[in-house]
Amino acid sequence: MDNTLTLDQRHFIATDLLLAPLVVNILVAWGLAWLIFSGSDAIVLWGPASVGEDTIATTFTMPLINTLIVATLTRRAAGSGRIPRVEPERLRGLGWLPDNRLLRALLLAAISLCTAGPIAVVVLTNGFDFPMDVQTLLIWKVAMAVVMAPPLSLLAGLPEIRAPRP
Repeated sequence: MDNTLTLDQRHFIATDLLLAPLVVNILVAWGLAWLIFSGSDAIVLWGPASVGEDTIATTFTMPLINTLIVATLTRRAAGSGRIPRVEPERLRGLGWLPDNRLLRALLLAAISLCTAGPIAVVVLTNGFDFPMDVQTLLIWKVAMAVVMAPPLSLLAGLPEIRAPRP
């Protein structure tokens, strides 16, 4: 069996599952952080309106919302024939992901909260001085989006281009 993806499939993965969600996640992360924290002179690690609370919330909400949107758009593209379906055997490593988009979103959000959350807290506590200024927070939020969005988008969208199981 040929395991090579077609040019259309590779293009879709590169643009619709990697590049577009990455750009959107960067803009949303930056924009929300700017709206919430732009009036702050000094942002604390923990407490009300803190970097820690915002980071932990992001490690859950970004995967949840990203998965729902990317999976829905990918399902629509696959259903309309815009992206050729992939035989299930070629994506067998994704068999652990639920077919149901909401369940997949909740699972990826929970995994992210339990894995990326603690890692982000360690990076924050050891890699930054507090209180933090808004510019540093914006860089942190963009960095989180850059690290989190690509794998989440792939895990959200690839199950949607699987050919129906016989």
